[in-house]
Amino acid sequence: MSHLSATQNFRRAARRCLAVGLILAALSLGLSFALEGAKSAGLAWGGGAGLLLSLVTGAILYIPWDRYPQLAGSGVMIDFALKVLVMIGSLIVLKNLGDAANPRYFVLSLGTTLVILTLTEVVSLA
Repeated sequence: MSHLSATQNFRRAARRCLAVGLILAALSLGLSFALEGAKSAGLAWGGGAGLLLSLVTGAILYIPWDRYPQLAGSGVMIDFALKVLVMIGSLIVLKNLGDAANPRYFVLSLGTTLVILTLTEVVSLA
């Protein structure tokens, strides 16, 4: 059993979250090729938004917060605020797409990515 420093543990979690986000985005894009029309667009856009969420999570986890002790406590809040901004931006994009993208498939793809990404982050840091 190896003992990792806090920075190493957070960076390992960042790599795992990025890998999971990339895999889920690839799955959404792959499934979108199997469908047609608005369902396909919904899955593709949802997968892209999920990938953006995983990039935000990975970036926040990768920052060496021990170098910035005054900001370390706010790292979680910065992560949450950025995720909220991504979600708001995703909803604006979905609204502007109109009938071109199916909202159910968009939310299905994005929600699945969000839940699995959160579980990956929690398990990696536990």
